[in-house]
Amino acid sequence: MTSTVPCDLCGKTYSLLYNVAAMIQCVKRYGGISKMLERLGVTEVQDGVDENGEPKFVRALDESLYIPEIPWLFAIMANQGTILETGITRPDNPALITEDYVQIHAMPADFQRMATAVMGAIAAGNSTEHETKNADPAI
Repeated sequence: MTSTVPCDLCGKTYSLLYNVAAMIQCVKRYGGISKMLERLGVTEVQDGVDENGEPKFVRALDESLYIPEIPWLFAIMANQGTILETGITRPDNPALITEDYVQIHAMPADFQRMATAVMGAIAAGNSTEHETKNADPAI
């Protein structure tokens, strides 16, 4: 079992994955994980999940902080899930999506669900309770 979080966009379910490759891209964009969380308006990260099974993040009410970031993060994490599922790492992989694709195909009604999935993928990726497919037991 991998630490992916499913989320639908335009009739397709994407497996969002926050792995090391996604983390490196986030560090390049934001300058660090704490700066990414700041940009997402996260003021506090708590252990565990709430009564709905969602990760416990305390988010600032200023939506202008995180709304522009969610499509980029969704695309990055959806692409990592796609790469893991298909095994195709080439940049010309036709199954990969872009930030523009997400922005064009997502409706405002989809946004909260997408933001929750992105935050859930970050929490799942940072959890110590996950396995990777075909993990080498010798490592």
